[in-house]
Parts: sequence; structure tokens; C-alpha cells
Amino acid sequence: MYFYCFMEYKNKLEQIAKKLEPDSILILFSPEKKVRNRDVHYEYRNSSDFIYLTGCNEPEMILCLTSEIKISIFMKFPDVKLERWTGKMLSPEKVELDLNLDKSDVRESKNFWDEIHDLLKNKKTIYLDYNENHENIQRLIVIINDLNKNSRDEVCGPEKIINLSHLLHESRVIKSPNEVKKIKEAIQITAKGFMDVMKFTRSCFNKSENYTLFEYNVKARIESSFNESGATNLAYPTIVASGNNANYLHYENCDKLILPNELILIDAGCELFGYASDITRTIPASGKFSDPQKEIYNIVLGAQKIAIKNCTPGNTFEKIHECTVKYIVENLWELGFFKELLIDNVDINNNDLKLIKPESIKEVIDKKYYRTYFMHYTSHYLGLDVHDVGKYYINGSSRKFEPGMIFTVEPGIYISEDYHFVPEKYRGIGIRIEDNILITKNGNEVLSENIPREVYEIENIG
Repeated sequence: MYFYCFMEYKNKLEQIAKKLEPDSILILFSPEKKVRNRDVHYEYRNSSDFIYLTGCNEPEMILCLTSEIKISIFMKFPDVKLERWTGKMLSPEKVELDLNLDKSDVRESKNFWDEIHDLLKNKKTIYLDYNENHENIQRLIVIINDLNKNSRDEVCGPEKIINLSHLLHESRVIKSPNEVKKIKEAIQITAKGFMDVMKFTRSCFNKSENYTLFEYNVKARIESSFNESGATNLAYPTIVASGNNANYLHYENCDKLILPNELILIDAGCELFGYASDITRTIPASGKFSDPQKEIYNIVLGAQKIAIKNCTPGNTFEKIHECTVKYIVENLWELGFFKELLIDNVDINNNDLKLIKPESIKEVIDKKYYRTYFMHYTSHYLGLDVHDVGKYYINGSSRKFEPGMIFTVEPGIYISEDYHFVPEKYRGIGIRIEDNILITKNGNEVLSENIPREVYEIENIG
């Protein structure tokens, strides 16, 4: 269980209940354990919505919440035989205490289907999460349909079904002080991991010019640091991409030999109490940037600084992306990157294709030719999910920042080694710098500020 702040979850449940339509019920199932192979299961992680509302990381749980603020939890009670294999199970007494519930509010999950008619009695609306536990959702819908067919009976089923995510996901956008604290703690662990791995790679190449270092060695080092510092999980699979591999945005193989003259892009984050961190740094394997690497790196860093400066209440995701794009295009233009190019998603090995020759910076931006080098968005929400939930546009307009929002700022420049239309010295360079930002009342707080970003800082790590 992730219970971390007494009454936090009870308060959340009460606030959500007030947003429900009159005479309604919310039913949320925790997902089942998933089989990896034969009788081996994947490590369990509850749905983010279930953790958000209850703090529980347990399978076979069901949350029922009514518009009258009646809370019921159905759960698997401890089984002595099973505990001998897997350890102590979550007790109903613990749930009662931490959610401030009466004993009668916490019941065995096997009783849920016996009680379902009573739970649905006189409810006009039901809120369900279609994204989780499809079998239980389908079974519930069948029951609702059967109830409504028998209109002469005393018990009628809900006439309206609402997707729960529309309600919950907007509630998750603004983080509570306790949620901010959890994310900060996850980022602190991640920051230590980055410092450890930066020192590690530096020391490896200082030992000997012939030292052998693979991407998976770097991955193991940073993940080991997360574990040693108390992280509960990885927030997502760690990316360690050296040399040209950094130009694959979600590079997965992690098996290349790292060469001393290459850059290493590390995109990693731990999870703590269910909350994620998401950091990227690009560092020179040998400890020193080459001049071309430094030129591209400083453009990315400059773009990030301008974007972060614009992360203030009332500003928008669209605004910071626009200023990021503008900075990157203007600086790459000065280096001659747009004299000729092939647009993004074109087969660069097709010799019959004609190169595009933009006439101005405005043309590059308007026609989005910059996507050849910067093809992703600048930011995404961060929270219980690494790409957290929430709308980016409201009524057709880019959403305005509000205090309590947490998101990433992560510009990048990616220059494939196959880009024959750029100067050779830049080919194979891929750089991304990513930090986690909290919008405050008067501006922002860079939660990952203590992880080196400046060239001189990175080159002088002890």
C-alpha cells in the first residue's frame, strides 16, 4: 500500500463524490495480475487511477463511491496459505484505518457480485473505467442491461454510463502538496542516479583508453542507484543510447559498445509511491565535448532555458513549444542546416528524392521542416504516469498553466549519421535535455535543477 499522508485519499474521494451526478455510483476495479509466461507473473502495479484515489497497490480490489459520499472497498482478505509463499497481504484493518472507513465499509471481493444489485439500486448513472479490467466491466454492463429489461422490478439499473477517465483525469492535472512532495522525492532519487552514472562513465574511460563499456553497463549502473536509494520501480524502461543511437527517440536495444568520442543520451526515471520522475541528460563518454557536439548541445540547452523561462501561470504548452522551435531553427539556420534537407519521415536513402531548399526561417517553421531535426513536442504532463493524463487543449485553445501543474521540458536535436545533407562533423549527434517543472503561483520551480546541465558542469564532474 502506498498510504503516505493520513486522510489524503479520503479527502480525494470526497471531492470526487461531489463531482458525480446526483443518484450515481462510481465503480473502479484494480487490474488483475498479468501472466508473463506459464505460472510466472509480471511485477504488479495497480492502475494509476486506483492509486490516485486509494493509495492501494493491490490486485482484486474494487472501489465503490456514491454521490452521497458512501465509500465501499472490496478486497481479497489475507490467506494464511498464500502468505507462506508471497508474504503478508494487505489487511482490511489497514484499509479501514488509512481511509478512515468503518469496518462494514471494507468487505471481501468475492461478495461484490452478490451485492451488486443493492449497490446499483436507484442509481441513475454509473461511472466506469473502460481502460481496465474489461471482463469485469462487461459483466457489469450485462447485469445493468438485465436490470433495465425487467422494468417492473423494484430495482432498476443505471440509465447512463459515463467514462470515469473524463472525470478523474482532469482531477489529476493539478497536484496536491503531498503529490508534489512525492514527485520531488522520486526526482531526488533520480538525480542521485544521474550523478552516480556520470561519475561512473567518466571513471571508466579515465582508467584506460581500451576500457570496454557497453550501453547496458550504464543502464545497470543508474538503475542500481535507484534501487539503492529506495525507489519502488522504474517509471519507464531506461534509455541509454550512445552515438547515433541517440537519434532513435525510444531506442530499446541497449547493447552497443560505447566509444570514447561519442555522446551518451540517458533518459531515465524512478517511481516512488506510484509517482514518476522523467529526466534526460546527454553527456560525453570521455568527459569532454568535441566542438561540434558542444555547438549542438548549447543550442538545445538554450532552447530549454527559454522554454523554462516561459513556464509561468497563464502561459501555454503551445507557447513554450513555439519559442523552443524558434530558437532551435534560428540557431541551426546559422550553422547552415537548412540550406537543403529532406523532410521528416522520408526515406533518406532514396537517391531519386529531391532536396528541399527553404528560403527563410519563417518557411522552415511554417512548413515544419524543423521536424527533420526536432520531431517531438516540448512537454508532457508528469505524475502517476510518466506521460500523465490531462487535456492539452480546452475548447480548441492551448491550455493555460496553473499552479500545481507538473510537466517536462525536453527539447532535442537529432542528426542521423545518414543525413548526407548536413556537414559531416555534425552527423550522428543526438541530444536531448529534459527537466521536470512545477508551476508555482509566481513562476516555476525546476525540480531537477541539481542535475548538471551546463557544459562546464558536466565536464568538471569529479
